[in-house]
Amino acid sequence: MVFSGPLHPAQLGAAIASADIHLSPELEERQAVLDHQIKMMRTGLLASDLPVVNTDATPLWFVRVGGSEQALELGRRMMDDGFYLNFAAFPAVPVGQAGLRLTHTVYHTGQQIEAMIESLARNLRAIAGKPEIIFDISDHAMKRAEAS
Repeated sequence: MVFSGPLHPAQLGAAIASADIHLSPELEERQAVLDHQIKMMRTGLLASDLPVVNTDATPLWFVRVGGSEQALELGRRMMDDGFYLNFAAFPAVPVGQAGLRLTHTVYHTGQQIEAMIESLARNLRAIAGKPEIIFDISDHAMKRAEAS
């Protein structure tokens, strides 16, 4: 039930397709690709000195920009470069800590991921300069991220 109503046909079809994947060898292949991409993203974001909020093993990332105007401008520039990243500002995040949320899927290539990181780093520096804070994780979490 979604919002106290039945599933729409498209939702039901997606659920069936997902179940088919989860019951097949394709799941393991997709998980391996996604794991490789997560490591590629983590390495690329950190090597580019981008202000990522955390480096957990997930395909969801948040790059903090600062003010809402700067984050919105960065989002516009990324779209001009062919990348859609989700703008996040107050009240979703604290005032002055706006940024862009991004994700990747098994359908993205390594070249697309590398190009997105390069574009993000270049555009962020053009708007905000070199970030003062790179990431908000403890030494313990960073060591855990590097180990995985």
